[in-house]
Formats: sequence, C-alpha cells, structure tokens
Amino acid sequence: MFLGGEPTVHSQFQEILDICYNQNMAINLSTNALFDDRILQRLKPPWIEEIIFDYLEGQILSSDYKKQFFHNLEYLRKERITLVLSGVIDGETERWKEIVDIASRFKLQIRWFLILPGYSGDLSNQRVFSNPEAFGSQILEILKTCAEKNVTCFVYRPVLICMFTPQQLQQIRKMGRYLIFTRCMLGYKGDCTLALTVNPDLSTYPCNNFYINGPSIRHFKDKDSINRYYEQVDKAVLMTTPAKKYDGCQLYQNFLSIIKDKNRLVKERLFDENVCQTGCVDYRKGARPFL
Repeated sequence: MFLGGEPTVHSQFQEILDICYNQNMAINLSTNALFDDRILQRLKPPWIEEIIFDYLEGQILSSDYKKQFFHNLEYLRKERITLVLSGVIDGETERWKEIVDIASRFKLQIRWFLILPGYSGDLSNQRVFSNPEAFGSQILEILKTCAEKNVTCFVYRPVLICMFTPQQLQQIRKMGRYLIFTRCMLGYKGDCTLALTVNPDLSTYPCNNFYINGPSIRHFKDKDSINRYYEQVDKAVLMTTPAKKYDGCQLYQNFLSIIKDKNRLVKERLFDENVCQTGCVDYRKGARPFL
C-alpha cells in the first residue's frame, strides 16, 4: 500500500512500480488523482488491485483540477481496477454529499473516516470528545443516504460507540454489521503486527495512523520480536483515557480489563458492544498527531 503525501510525485515512482510488477506484487494506491497521463498509463491491472481517490470535496477547486480528476477516474474505471472514494466525516458540514453524488454517478465505493487532528487547522481532540453525538448523527445520515442511492460504503477508522444512541446503533447494525468498528485492530487479540507500517527509511510504526517512531525493520529477527517490542508501546497508549469525561465510563473500563489480561485479550471479540476503545488511537495522548 503506497501512502503519502502524494506517492505519485515521488521521483522514482515509476521505477517502484516496475519493481513491484516484476515481483508480481499486488499494489494498493492512495492518491489525490492529479497525476498526468504518463503516470496514468503505467497503472495496470492485475498488479494495481485498488486505488483510493482522495477528492477535495467542499473546496474551491479549479476547472483543471476537476478535469484531471475525472479524466483519471474514468480511464482507470475502464481498466477495471477497483476504485474507492475517500470521504471525511467532520460532524458539521454537508461536504460529504458531493462525495456521495460522485460515487453514485460513477458507481464507486466510499471509504469514510472521521476527521483527524491536524487534518484541518481548526480541529482539536476536544472538539470530537466534547460533542461526539454530532458525529454520530452525521455518520447515520451518511450511511442512510448511501443506502438510498445504492452506494456501497463503510467507515474506515474506528469510531466512539458513545457517538450513537442505542437506537442509532441498532439502525446501523441492521444496514450492515461491518459498516462501523469501535475497536481498532491495533493489538487486537494480542497481535501488535496486524497493521505494522514500514517507512521508506525502513523505520517502523505500529500502524500508519499511529505515529510513534520505532526501530528499523532490520532490528527485528522475526514477527514475534516485532510483537514483543510493540506490545508495551501500544498498551501504554491504549490505556490512556482519551478525555477526562471517560474516566468513569463502564465500556472503557471493560476495555481496560481486557487488555490487562492476556487470557481475555486472546478471546476478545471485535463486535462486543459492551466493550469500547472509545475511538481511534489517533486521539490519544502519546500518539503523535496526524500532520
């Protein structure tokens, strides 16, 4: 999976593609889709499995930007590469409607995610935790609208279960059991290698949304040694209450009792509505902000 910044502007991007093609490696690409035809025509199935388009919805965009974006999207759709739109849930605006309209028009899937600290200059952790219900209501409205327009979608990153009333959560579960997650895969069932990220300099992160610098991948001799190293790092952050208001939350206390007990952790269920991580680790103290 190639992430960024924008991976297609890397000076050796085409060379990187050639290496992957020669080794029969499957590629997932996350891009703003502003690359020119020179790059566009090098993106070929079956090696390119999926491309995620980050459309800058709600902003004043030049006609050239939109022309290039839709040109690339249409070309790659004809190549029968799986294309997915990426949309932001901000709890306030209706920018998401433009994403849904594009997905409906081109018959694309949408991968939604909760807006992250640092993604917008006016966002803070406090805004999310002070009014989680606004985000929950917006998520439900988005999922309903997508269902009405026959647009397949899901929420990519974990969300707070307390964003929803029991009735809202029930409605979402009826639409699809896998539309939202409240438990991050980080450290799930005691495995801290599920989302390991290796950077271009070979340094490591626990996952691509959890920005704690780790040693070079060469530092580890096997998967078990990676797991042992990150087990303590991950646990320290996961056991940090994201906001003071959650100190007495029973769902969060249930989560803490699980990650403290290895026997219970191995048996942990991902969809237990009595256990909550209280949202993604991006919002925890100790996790470096998304920049």
